[in-house]
Amino acid sequence: MKYLGLIAFSLWLFLLFGCKESTSATEDEPMTADPAVSQPLGGGLTSSSELEDLLKPVMDDHGLIGMMGAILQGSTVKEIGAVGIRKFGSGERLTVNDKFHLGSCTKAMTATLAAISVEKGEVAWDTNLGQVFKGLESSMDSSFRAITLKNLLTHLSGLPANVDWWDLGSSAQTGQRRQLLKDLMGNTPLTEPGVSYLYSNVGYALAGHMLEEVTGVGWESLIQERLFQPLGMATAGFGPPGTTGKTDQPWGHSKPKKKWQPRQFDNAEALGPAGRVHCTIADWAKFIAIHLPNGKKIGLDRKTLDKLITPNGTYAGGWIV
Repeated sequence: MKYLGLIAFSLWLFLLFGCKESTSATEDEPMTADPAVSQPLGGGLTSSSELEDLLKPVMDDHGLIGMMGAILQGSTVKEIGAVGIRKFGSGERLTVNDKFHLGSCTKAMTATLAAISVEKGEVAWDTNLGQVFKGLESSMDSSFRAITLKNLLTHLSGLPANVDWWDLGSSAQTGQRRQLLKDLMGNTPLTEPGVSYLYSNVGYALAGHMLEEVTGVGWESLIQERLFQPLGMATAGFGPPGTTGKTDQPWGHSKPKKKWQPRQFDNAEALGPAGRVHCTIADWAKFIAIHLPNGKKIGLDRKTLDKLITPNGTYAGGWIV
């Protein structure tokens, strides 16, 4: 069941991502494209016409701008395809080498980054906010102080879904997350920590800040050093992909009045650990693969990885069931 949860979360608006376990793949098998796919598009990957034939009716049925899909077996992308365009009203075709805004899929990455810190002994799952931010614990509400890293990563913190993210000052990302902590720490959580599920972007921002505090490294640098670089995720970055004002990468879209409105926009920087990563779907596959039985483990114990994808009700470490 835990793998069903992982797969279900990956059925995302612009990302139809099939995962299949392989008994023959090895941990160190490189991420490659199947030689049978066609239509060379550059960047080392080619688009499968058969997969495109499956994606196009789904895209059309739901009135989407574009859609990409990949089939992952072990640590290998067996098929990958892209249909549609990068921006509503443009003629720029979506390609399998384009970078996608991953939104809340970033949460699974932050949870995995936390697992790496746990295995390094820098923090524990039951370490609470008061223990990490020792200079501030006396100003914290007692319930807030007791919120643990695991509570934050499983939406059991009782913290609100969002705050006014654009009102956290002009300092760097870590400074904004510290301001978020200070703004909230005197408040009693909305629900008792560890008891009730309450989806919270705030919780993930503070989980990222806990990791910043125990390592002395900003979340953006930490996730590059400990996750993206070891996995070879060279296209991973933060914020809107592409050049401002150009359609060299997919644009984001909203639909306020039954018509798509393209915009190059992303979440506020403080929200990084909750939803600000972009990358190609092939690089996203490299991250997906480490959670499968034969994926590259980047030093993480199998039991730790299983903990991340085992649901507590309807949620695991970054994964919705």
